[in-house]
Formats: sequence, C-alpha cells, structure tokens
Amino acid sequence: MHNGGFVFNGDAVTFSAFYYAYRTTSQSIANTTRTAITFNADIDTRSEWDAVGASLSPGISFASDSSGHWLIVANVAFAANSTGYRKVAIELNGTEVAVATVPSIGSAEETWVHVSTIVPLYDETDIIKVFVYQNSGGALNVISDVGNSPTCRMTRVGF
Repeated sequence: MHNGGFVFNGDAVTFSAFYYAYRTTSQSIANTTRTAITFNADIDTRSEWDAVGASLSPGISFASDSSGHWLIVANVAFAANSTGYRKVAIELNGTEVAVATVPSIGSAEETWVHVSTIVPLYDETDIIKVFVYQNSGGALNVISDVGNSPTCRMTRVGF
C-alpha cells in the first residue's frame, strides 16, 4: 500500500493527515522536574498527505479542519546515565493521556522511551504536549537525533 496506509483484516486503511514535530538540538532536563519538550521544527505537508494546519507553540495545536481520531507517538532518547528512571508522557489539553516509564537500566547507556495513544482531536484549541521526567541525580539531556529523538508524530486514523 502507498500514500501512508496499511491493510487491517483485509481492509485498506489510509492516513488522511500527518504531522511530525521534532527538536534539532539537545534539551537539558533538570533532576526530578517534569519538563515539556520544546519542539523547534516540524513537517506538516507532504505530497502523499494532506496539510494538517498545526503549529508548534504553545505545545502542538491543531486547526479545526484536522478533526478526528489521531495516533500520537512520542520518542525520546535520554543521555547515557545509570541512575534513576526515565518517563515520557503525552498530554492533551492539560491531561495526561499516555505515559511510559523505563526503570534504571543499571548501566551508562542511552535510554530510549516510546509512548503512543489514540485520541480524539476536534477543536482548534486542542493542544498536545510531550513531557519528560528523570531522576538521575542531576541534569540530563534529551538527545537530539533528528528524525528519531525527541519526536512527536501524529497521524489521523480512520475511525
């Protein structure tokens, strides 16, 4: 299947809109402080998808013609550190709608956290934010790996 879709139980499901926000530089996250990722770049039009009409500030807000159910996926990589846990949350209009927590891995390696959810977005005042938390004992960077971290991808799904 082409043009952003897949087959489910023999039926073709197409993605009617797509939005992708990312950060081009690392972001320092203070110890034990819930912090919003500040995305500074985005893709909101591609030849195979419709324009979403989204903007990055504040959070990621949507235009009313983008109404429907959206699959939202956030990916975040934390710098190598063997202490504490890492958490990534997706928030819709101030309410946490999905969260993933990775416990201490016990070795000094990058920690990747992925979280996803499907939410209804119907109003131009709907705002999506991605929050992170870590308790390593000091500030820890969210690594910028353009295309991979930190990212927030959103695709309107057909239901």
